[in-house]
Amino acid sequence: RTKVWIAINVDIDNNGLLVFPKSHRQDKFSYDVIDIDGKLKPRIVCPPPLSSSFLVPTNSSDAIIFDDLLLHGGSPNNSYSPRISFEFTCLHN
Repeated sequence: RTKVWIAINVDIDNNGLLVFPKSHRQDKFSYDVIDIDGKLKPRIVCPPPLSSSFLVPTNSSDAIIFDDLLLHGGSPNNSYSPRISFEFTCLHN
């Protein structure tokens, strides 16, 4: 599976896509599910330290393509504008 993340409205160096480099090459992480404001969300049981993450430098309209197993997520928004992005997964054989 391949993930595509497209920046619609981001502020470079202040918000965007946060990744954990090479995490897709490690053993699979185990997940549990937690309830956040009535919505079930996955949570990694033993996540890597946030200090090992990397904020991908992106401008609005940039697209990032990566392995679906790479740990990733939205970074804390240190900007005054909202972060808007679009993400989808491609399934292939």
